[in-house]
Amino acid sequence: MDGTAVDANGAAPGPVRDPGEQSPDPAQPSGADIEIFKMVAEHFRQDLREFWVRNNMYMLVTGILVSVFSSLGDKGAYKLAVPAFGLLVSIFWFAVSHGSLRWLQIWRNELCKIDREVDRFQVYYRVEHRERARGNVWSPSWVTHLLPVVVGVGWLALLIFAVV
Repeated sequence: MDGTAVDANGAAPGPVRDPGEQSPDPAQPSGADIEIFKMVAEHFRQDLREFWVRNNMYMLVTGILVSVFSSLGDKGAYKLAVPAFGLLVSIFWFAVSHGSLRWLQIWRNELCKIDREVDRFQVYYRVEHRERARGNVWSPSWVTHLLPVVVGVGWLALLIFAVV
Protein backbone atom coordinates (compact mmCIF):
# COMPACT_ATOMS: atom_id res chain seq x y z
CA MET A 1 0.00 0.00 0.00
CA ASP A 2 1.20 3.51 -0.72
CA GLY A 3 -0.36 5.02 2.44
CA THR A 4 -3.43 6.34 0.62
CA ALA A 5 -6.57 6.21 2.74
CA VAL A 6 -9.19 3.72 1.54
CA ASP A 7 -12.66 2.79 2.76
CA ALA A 8 -13.87 -0.72 3.64
CA ASN A 9 -14.31 -1.52 -0.07
CA GLY A 10 -10.76 -0.49 -0.91
CA ALA A 11 -11.84 2.71 -2.69
CA ALA A 12 -10.43 6.13 -2.03
CA PRO A 13 -12.98 8.05 0.06
CA GLY A 14 -12.91 11.20 -2.06
CA PRO A 15 -11.80 14.61 -0.89
CA VAL A 16 -10.45 14.31 2.63
CA ARG A 17 -9.95 17.37 4.76
CA ASP A 18 -6.26 17.82 5.34
CA PRO A 19 -5.71 18.89 8.96
CA GLY A 20 -3.73 21.84 7.64
CA GLU A 21 -6.65 22.91 5.45
CA GLN A 22 -8.90 24.04 8.31
CA SER A 23 -10.68 27.24 7.48
CA PRO A 24 -9.50 30.19 9.58
CA ASP A 25 -13.18 31.00 10.25
CA PRO A 26 -14.99 27.97 11.75
CA ALA A 27 -18.27 29.27 10.28
CA GLN A 28 -16.83 28.93 6.77
CA PRO A 29 -16.65 25.46 5.22
CA SER A 30 -13.35 24.20 3.91
CA GLY A 31 -12.71 23.52 0.24
CA ALA A 32 -12.90 19.76 0.94
CA ASP A 33 -16.30 20.19 2.61
CA ILE A 34 -17.60 22.02 -0.44
CA GLU A 35 -16.21 19.33 -2.76
CA ILE A 36 -17.94 16.62 -0.72
CA PHE A 37 -21.18 18.60 -0.88
CA LYS A 38 -20.82 18.90 -4.66
CA MET A 39 -20.15 15.16 -5.02
CA VAL A 40 -23.19 14.20 -2.94
CA ALA A 41 -25.38 16.73 -4.79
CA GLU A 42 -24.22 15.36 -8.16
CA HIS A 43 -24.86 11.78 -7.03
CA PHE A 44 -28.38 12.78 -5.95
CA ARG A 45 -29.02 14.52 -9.29
CA GLN A 46 -27.73 11.47 -11.19
CA ASP A 47 -30.04 9.15 -9.24
CA LEU A 48 -32.92 11.55 -9.91
CA ARG A 49 -32.18 11.56 -13.66
CA GLU A 50 -32.00 7.76 -13.68
CA PHE A 51 -35.32 7.56 -11.81
CA TRP A 52 -37.06 9.52 -14.57
CA VAL A 53 -35.28 7.69 -17.41
CA ARG A 54 -36.26 4.31 -15.96
CA ASN A 55 -39.88 5.36 -15.50
CA ASN A 56 -40.00 6.76 -19.04
CA MET A 57 -38.64 3.49 -20.46
CA TYR A 58 -41.24 1.42 -18.61
CA MET A 59 -43.93 3.84 -19.80
CA LEU A 60 -42.69 3.40 -23.39
CA VAL A 61 -42.81 -0.41 -23.10
CA THR A 62 -46.31 -0.16 -21.61
CA GLY A 63 -47.42 2.09 -24.47
CA ILE A 64 -46.11 -0.41 -27.00
CA LEU A 65 -47.94 -3.24 -25.23
CA VAL A 66 -51.20 -1.26 -25.19
CA SER A 67 -50.76 -0.59 -28.91
CA VAL A 68 -50.11 -4.27 -29.63
CA PHE A 69 -53.08 -5.32 -27.49
CA SER A 70 -55.45 -2.91 -29.21
CA SER A 71 -54.30 -3.94 -32.69
CA LEU A 72 -54.71 -7.67 -32.01
CA GLY A 73 -58.44 -7.61 -31.38
CA ASP A 74 -59.71 -11.10 -30.59
CA LYS A 75 -56.64 -13.14 -31.56
CA GLY A 76 -56.91 -16.12 -29.18
CA ALA A 77 -53.82 -16.68 -27.03
CA TYR A 78 -52.50 -13.16 -27.61
CA LYS A 79 -55.60 -11.85 -25.87
CA LEU A 80 -54.22 -13.46 -22.68
CA ALA A 81 -50.48 -13.23 -23.31
CA VAL A 82 -50.22 -9.46 -23.85
CA PRO A 83 -52.10 -8.43 -20.66
CA ALA A 84 -50.22 -11.09 -18.66
CA PHE A 85 -46.91 -9.72 -19.92
CA GLY A 86 -48.13 -6.16 -19.28
CA LEU A 87 -48.99 -7.09 -15.69
CA LEU A 88 -45.54 -8.64 -15.24
CA VAL A 89 -43.89 -5.50 -16.65
CA SER A 90 -45.97 -3.37 -14.26
CA ILE A 91 -44.82 -5.43 -11.28
CA PHE A 92 -41.17 -5.01 -12.25
CA TRP A 93 -41.77 -1.33 -12.99
CA PHE A 94 -43.19 -0.78 -9.51
CA ALA A 95 -40.32 -2.66 -7.84
CA VAL A 96 -37.68 -0.66 -9.73
CA SER A 97 -39.48 2.64 -9.21
CA HIS A 98 -40.02 2.00 -5.50
CA GLY A 99 -36.37 1.01 -5.00
CA SER A 100 -35.18 4.06 -6.92
CA LEU A 101 -37.41 6.30 -4.81
CA ARG A 102 -35.88 4.84 -1.62
CA TRP A 103 -32.37 5.58 -2.88
CA LEU A 104 -33.42 9.10 -3.80
CA GLN A 105 -34.65 9.60 -0.24
CA ILE A 106 -31.40 8.26 1.21
CA TRP A 107 -29.28 10.61 -0.91
CA ARG A 108 -31.67 13.51 -0.27
CA ASN A 109 -31.24 12.98 3.49
CA GLU A 110 -27.45 12.86 3.15
CA LEU A 111 -27.53 16.04 1.10
CA CYS A 112 -29.59 17.75 3.81
CA LYS A 113 -27.11 16.65 6.51
CA ILE A 114 -24.16 18.05 4.61
CA ASP A 115 -26.15 21.15 3.65
CA ARG A 116 -26.64 21.97 7.34
CA GLU A 117 -22.86 21.94 7.79
CA VAL A 118 -21.73 23.61 4.58
CA ASP A 119 -24.44 26.01 3.44
CA ARG A 120 -25.06 28.91 5.80
CA PHE A 121 -28.46 29.37 4.14
CA GLN A 122 -29.30 25.64 4.54
CA VAL A 123 -31.48 25.71 1.43
CA TYR A 124 -31.87 21.94 0.90
CA TYR A 125 -32.49 21.34 4.58
CA ARG A 126 -35.07 24.12 4.98
CA VAL A 127 -37.07 23.18 1.88
CA GLU A 128 -37.10 19.45 2.65
CA HIS A 129 -38.04 19.83 6.29
CA ARG A 130 -40.62 22.55 5.68
CA GLU A 131 -42.46 20.31 3.23
CA ARG A 132 -42.21 17.30 5.54
CA ALA A 133 -43.55 19.36 8.45
CA ARG A 134 -46.52 20.33 6.28
CA GLY A 135 -47.13 16.66 5.59
CA ASN A 136 -46.53 17.13 1.87
CA VAL A 137 -45.70 13.69 0.52
CA TRP A 138 -47.12 14.39 -2.93
CA SER A 139 -43.82 14.99 -4.71
CA PRO A 140 -43.78 14.23 -8.44
CA SER A 141 -41.39 11.33 -7.80
CA TRP A 142 -43.64 9.81 -5.14
CA VAL A 143 -46.76 10.08 -7.29
CA THR A 144 -44.91 8.68 -10.32
CA HIS A 145 -43.77 5.62 -8.40
CA LEU A 146 -47.47 4.73 -7.95
CA LEU A 147 -48.22 4.85 -11.68
CA PRO A 148 -47.22 1.21 -12.26
CA VAL A 149 -49.85 0.16 -9.70
CA VAL A 150 -52.56 1.93 -11.71
CA VAL A 151 -51.26 0.45 -14.96
CA GLY A 152 -51.01 -2.99 -13.34
CA VAL A 153 -54.65 -2.81 -12.22
CA GLY A 154 -55.58 -1.97 -15.82
CA TRP A 155 -53.65 -4.97 -17.15
CA LEU A 156 -55.22 -7.18 -14.50
CA ALA A 157 -58.70 -6.01 -15.52
CA LEU A 158 -57.92 -6.75 -19.19
CA LEU A 159 -56.60 -10.17 -18.22
CA ILE A 160 -59.74 -10.97 -16.21
CA PHE A 161 -62.01 -9.83 -19.05
CA ALA A 162 -60.00 -11.94 -21.50
CA VAL A 163 -60.52 -15.03 -19.36
CA VAL A 164 -64.22 -14.45 -18.65
